Amino acid sequence: MSRDEPVPSPLRRAFDEIRFGPTLTLNLRAQQPTAMQATTQAEAWLRTLQVQGASEALVITGEDTPEAAAERLGADVEIVVVTLGPEGAMALVDGEIVRAPGFEMKAVDTTGAGDLLCAAFVWADLAGADVELALRWAVLYGSLSVTVPTGAAGAVTLERLLAEGSTRGLPPLAIAKETQT
Repeated sequence: MSRDEPVPSPLRRAFDEIRFGPTLTLNLRAQQPTAMQATTQAEAWLRTLQVQGASEALVITGEDTPEAAAERLGADVEIVVVTLGPEGAMALVDGEIVRAPGFEMKAVDTTGAGDLLCAAFVWADLAGADVELALRWAVLYGSLSVTVPTGAAGAVTLERLLAEGSTRGLPPLAIAKETQT
């Protein structure tokens, strides 16, 4: 299976929503083992697999901990990211677990926080950040999004993200001019 082929039918049946890019995000509908089979088939297309929440990772894999789930999901991809809500996120890369703690925020609405975390992870990865730094930037972006009553309004500007990151001690990323609009 390659990225040029259509989305395989087990993936369509197993998940409500599938978004492809450098990262695949799956929103779970099916129960394990169908979800694990679909995830395994998708891994041929992927560099990074992001699972929106520890509970989804556990259901997909049948494992007891997010770490064990990430290890199982990471058998065929470079990076597995599992969001952990207010606790931040974790990633499995090269067999090692990397964690980024959440940022203290007054949560108003968590809608879209995981999606924004995913977007920021891809942004930081493409900017050349290592997995730990990309995860820290991603957790910050997702954390900032929960402070307003809608997912769409939670997507802060690049300028605000960079300022918040600087305030929190995150090193700057190399950003191409065309992304600074």
